[in-house]
Amino acid sequence: SQALKDELNAAIKAVPTANNSEKLVLVKKFSELFQQVYECKLAYINLMNQIEELYIMSSSLSGILAAEQAAELSALIDNLVNMYLEGTVGIEDANKNYVEELSFLPEIVDNVVKIETAFDLTFFAAKVNDGESGLNAVLEADIDLSGIAGSSYMLNRFTGTFDGQGHTLKLDIKTDQQRAALFCHTSGNALIKDLILRGTIETSNKFAGGIVGQANDNTTIENCASYVQINSLLEGDCSHGGLIGYTQGSGTVRVNNCLFAGSINGANTNNCGGICGWSEVKTIISNCLLTGNLNIQTE
Repeated sequence: SQALKDELNAAIKAVPTANNSEKLVLVKKFSELFQQVYECKLAYINLMNQIEELYIMSSSLSGILAAEQAAELSALIDNLVNMYLEGTVGIEDANKNYVEELSFLPEIVDNVVKIETAFDLTFFAAKVNDGESGLNAVLEADIDLSGIAGSSYMLNRFTGTFDGQGHTLKLDIKTDQQRAALFCHTSGNALIKDLILRGTIETSNKFAGGIVGQANDNTTIENCASYVQINSLLEGDCSHGGLIGYTQGSGTVRVNNCLFAGSINGANTNNCGGICGWSEVKTIISNCLLTGNLNIQTE
């Protein structure tokens, strides 16, 4: 900060004319100032990290945010950049979490995010993919994700509870990664319930699923329906599944009271399943219905 700079300059100017006792005082003063410089450096690194996070958010949410939300985000970025470049902000202010001050961020109450918009879902996915895999969500509305990059809302690691409350998400996923799905990978005691999925998944890799790509451990899917069209560009063994691409790990994966009424399409694709594409762990499927189409290679 400017105050710290002024103190350092004053101490440096005092050195040439200081006597021995004053020099001892200055040594102590420099020690204190250098500690503040170190703390200031860490604070400004925090400020820069937030600026980078906001730039990434601005890029990934282009076309998702409303005009006033985009304007608020842009104004915050400009403000923080100016603070950083001018170097006049104090350590306490530089250490603040400015990202959380955005008015349109969903609240997290008792480890639960209420999802009402496409932005809310991308926010939830970012939190989960950044290490908060046990975060829970409640879907409060039907959301059409058409035209929004699937990578912004696909959940790479999920161990929490996702309660769809009977609402629908319309997916639009195009990817070359394995386990293409809304929930790419679930583990622990992950629970997905009362959720309806529609839309399309286009993939050039294995283990796509209408709900989960890879379900591990004690994952449970209940009271869910997938009308998703999985379009496979991969030749040979793909192990796509109408609900789950692949099960693995320890424990028991359970699928209860669920429906697959979508389709798996691929002229050169084989080894797929209407409910689960491939299983390497105990998987119990009960009271489920398959009315979808598997338009794949059968010979």
